[in-house]
Amino acid sequence: MAPSFYESVTDFLDEVNHYASPISIIKGGVAALFGASTVAPHAIPGFEVKLSLSNTSLIGGVPCKGLRNAFHLEREWDERSYEYYDTDGKDLSAEGWAVRLRHKEDEDFEMTYKKRWRVTDGIHNALEQARAEGFDYGDKNYKAEIDWSYSKQTLSMQIKKRRSKKGYRHTDMPDDATGRAWLQEGIPGKLEHWKEHNWGNDILAQTRKHGPVTSTVWDGRWKGREIGIEILPVRGEDDHHQDIFAELSFKVKDMATAKKLREQMIEKLDKEGWLVHNDHLKTRVILDRY
Repeated sequence: MAPSFYESVTDFLDEVNHYASPISIIKGGVAALFGASTVAPHAIPGFEVKLSLSNTSLIGGVPCKGLRNAFHLEREWDERSYEYYDTDGKDLSAEGWAVRLRHKEDEDFEMTYKKRWRVTDGIHNALEQARAEGFDYGDKNYKAEIDWSYSKQTLSMQIKKRRSKKGYRHTDMPDDATGRAWLQEGIPGKLEHWKEHNWGNDILAQTRKHGPVTSTVWDGRWKGREIGIEILPVRGEDDHHQDIFAELSFKVKDMATAKKLREQMIEKLDKEGWLVHNDHLKTRVILDRY
């Protein structure tokens, strides 16, 4: 089944062929001569279903036996530490940008630059908005994805860059200034010149790290598909205790499958009493509490 933002698979292929074929170059030249304009097709997103889990799914901060059995969770888990960089006034967040530095256990560092749009009037309109802001099908460096949680959909465009782990062990993180310098060196052009020339560099220079936080991730399987469960302790609002956020997620290529499996997963988690009928806004929580 074709995603809803195209009438059919044929329409999508026709559009791609139009902009990818040599004929399109000729058409573009003719269009320029006669004042017509060509518009690149919008991005084609994948889907990630993300559902928040209740504390009843955990025992001592790890998945309970029922959860482990239901999703065939592996015995071993992975750790990852990460932190977001933003100003005290959250200037990046206000523009829909999230800049994250992450260190998975004994791997190189990941620098992620992500732009988000809340889906309020359908996926197609969100993709059109992203295209109007410069993110379209031609952006091969950016990964388009719809995050589909319990109560909302969010379109994101993200680009990841890597930094050597040399000198760092396990999930160790760099100091504030070093992390900021790395992110400034890797800044993509879209963020660098977001509102005006050099805007992103100027803002990143004023940021500080929010974090770090360290989560544990269990890999499992459900209906022949890989799933992950992340458990993230964060500083409490009163600074005297910890809150624990647990999330189950899995990736799907097309909307029809995502819709079907999301509904089935919600039903399963609800039946077991493991589902939170809300969304944990982890990025916002980390920005606010650190």
